[in-house]
Amino acid sequence: MSSQHTTEPWELDEHLYASDGAIWGPDGMRICRVEDRGGTTKANALLIAAAPDLLAACERAHAYFERAHVGRESANTLQEALRAAIAKARGK
Repeated sequence: MSSQHTTEPWELDEHLYASDGAIWGPDGMRICRVEDRGGTTKANALLIAAAPDLLAACERAHAYFERAHVGRESANTLQEALRAAIAKARGK
């Protein structure tokens, strides 16, 4: 699985909230289509559209913890959660 994704920003097509949603990349390419599953379309589509931003935030937070060499257990637990989320987003 590739660790590359379509460049951001990803945008939600707001005209499709009532039924299905579509996420679009900056080049006009559709990233995905989110089908209506009992009123969760908008929430699911917003989360998918935020994926590149969430990944970038996780990577920045992880890098901060790496530099800070934080030794507290709660910080280490958070750092491990960030590492796992980043790996999952990168397909590792």
